[in-house]
Amino acid sequence: AAFMGSGTFGAYLIGRKWLNGREGGVLAAWLYVLNPNVQCYCLHDIHANVLIIPALLLAVGFMEAGHTRIATAFAVLTALCREEAPVFAACIGLYWMLSGEERRRFGYGAAILVLSVALEIFFSAFVMRHFGGEPRLDHFNLFFDGRRSTGSMLGALALNPLGAAFASTSEIKLEYLAISLVWMGGLALVGWRAGWFALPAVLLLVPASDPGFFCLGMNYSAPLVPAALMMGLAGLRRLWTREAASREANRTNHLRVGAYVLATALLGNYLYGNIASKSYKLEYGQKPFRRENQRDYRDVLGYLDALPPFGAAEHALWDVIHRVPRGAPVLTTWSINPQLSDRDVALSFGYSGGHPAPEDRVRYVVIDKLPVFQLASEPHLLRFRNDPRWEVFYENLAGVIFERRSSR
Repeated sequence: AAFMGSGTFGAYLIGRKWLNGREGGVLAAWLYVLNPNVQCYCLHDIHANVLIIPALLLAVGFMEAGHTRIATAFAVLTALCREEAPVFAACIGLYWMLSGEERRRFGYGAAILVLSVALEIFFSAFVMRHFGGEPRLDHFNLFFDGRRSTGSMLGALALNPLGAAFASTSEIKLEYLAISLVWMGGLALVGWRAGWFALPAVLLLVPASDPGFFCLGMNYSAPLVPAALMMGLAGLRRLWTREAASREANRTNHLRVGAYVLATALLGNYLYGNIASKSYKLEYGQKPFRRENQRDYRDVLGYLDALPPFGAAEHALWDVIHRVPRGAPVLTTWSINPQLSDRDVALSFGYSGGHPAPEDRVRYVVIDKLPVFQLASEPHLLRFRNDPRWEVFYENLAGVIFERRSSR
C-alpha cells in the first residue's frame, strides 16, 4: 500500500507540468488515489505487476520535473519488476523519444528502450531458464499458434488481426475496458499523446483468454491501468489548458473540468462495488471458494465486508509456517508460498519446473491441508508419505513439513 501510494508523487509531478501549476498537480494526485484499480490492488496479493504502476508514474513524473537521473532510475526499476516488465519500461523510452521535448530526453528514452529490449531477452531466455523456470506464456491464447513464445505472440497479432479484433470484443474484455475508462470520464479516449503506454495492454491483454486478466483489481489486469492513467491525464490536459478570454474564465474552466473528473472518479469507485475499497477480496483460483460471499465477480473474485474469524485452523497453519527452518531451500504448496517467500529459495508446486525436479533441489517440503483453493494438496501428501527419501519433520491438523532424510 505504501509503494502504491508513492505513485501519488509521480502523478503530482506529471499534473504540475501538464496542467501548468500546483493546482493541476494536486488534482492529478487525487485522481490517482481515487483510481479504483489502484485502491483494489492494495487488497490483493503483493505482485510485481502491481509494483510497475507507481514505478512508471515516478519515472515519468521526475522526467517532467527535470530530474533526469532519478527518472531514469525509476524507469530501470520498472524494467526490473518482472519478466514482462521491460515492455512497460520500453513504453517509457518510446514516450521520451517521441515527445518532441528536447534532444537530451530523446537520448535517455533511446537508452531505456535498448536496455528494456536487452533485459526482456535476458530474463526470458537466460535467467528464468537457468533457474528451472520459463515465461508463463501459457496464459495467452494465440488464436492459431500453439508454440507459446514471444515471437508467436507477436506473430498472432500481426498475422491474424481479425482474430485479435474478435478476441478483444468478448464481453469480459469490453466490460473491463469500459469500467477502466469511466474512472476519468473517458478522457483517455482523447489522450493519444500518451498512447505509447497502451502498448503493454495490446501485447499482454489482447491475446489473453484467462478471465483473471480482466478482473477488477486482480494483478494480471495491471497492463491497462498505466495506459488509462497516462492517457487520462493527457486527455485532461486538453480540456484544462484551453485558452480563455480572461483569467476568471480560465479559473471557471478549471473548476468545471476538475469537478467533472473528480465526480467520475468517485462514480468509478461506486461501479467497482465499493467506495474507497472498504472490503476484502478473495481470489478463487480454479475452483469456486467461499461461494456464499456477499458479492461474487464472474466466479473468479469474491468480495467480503468483513474477514472470516481467525480460528484453530489458521493458528495451526501459522504454527507450521513458523516451524519451517530458515537457511534452507523449501518447496511449498501454492496457498502458503507467499508466507514462505522470504527464504532464499521458495519453490512452489505446479509453478516450478526444470531439471532436476523441484523436490530434488530443496531440503524441506511444506504442504498445507486446506480445502482445495487452486491446486489440490492431497496427492502431494500421499506421495511424500510413501517416499522413503522423506520423513515427517512436523505435522499438525493444518499442514505437514517433510525433511529429506539424507540432509541430517
